[in-house]
Amino acid sequence: MKKQILLRVSFALAFFCAILSHAAGAAPIEDGVYTASAWGNSDEILVETSIEEGKIVSVKILDEHETNGISDYPLEVMPERIIDAQSVGIDVVSGASMTSRGIINAVSDCLSQADADI
Repeated sequence: MKKQILLRVSFALAFFCAILSHAAGAAPIEDGVYTASAWGNSDEILVETSIEEGKIVSVKILDEHETNGISDYPLEVMPERIIDAQSVGIDVVSGASMTSRGIINAVSDCLSQADADI
């Protein structure tokens, strides 16, 4: 059991080191304003992602039809988390994971449009 855990931890560490070393040499993201949508819990979520000087500077939810109350928090905080992390590799909001993933997937699509190496 300990060997399995050690092997998994070693693999995860090697994987993240490879990602970090690849990201350091990655091509810059193309500046611009990109829009994309992805399925949330109830419907598609339309986002606009702005890139300036190769950085995510804005993530706006343009349209959504998610469940009021439940989706309010992720609709508010997920864009901030993505900007702060400069990544879509962030945790989802517990209890609203489908809405959170919809936002992440839409922003991922925007970043792909900007030639980001996701």
